[in-house]
Amino acid sequence: MQLSYLPLAWLKNIEQSIVKKQLIVKPDTPLPQILALMKRAIAPMRLSCTAFFRIILQVEGNSCQA
Repeated sequence: MQLSYLPLAWLKNIEQSIVKKQLIVKPDTPLPQILALMKRAIAPMRLSCTAFFRIILQVEGNSCQA
């Protein structure tokens, strides 16, 4: 099915059910710790939500983000 054939209201419902979050981690953070942080961030959300995480590496001595 092509995306253009889907009803607009249906697409809006999908867009509203997606939670976009940023997770800022240090470059040397182990993967299990990153996964634990993601799990903790998702916990308070509704179960029907899908979360997309953008993982951002934290650079020491630079608090600015692009």
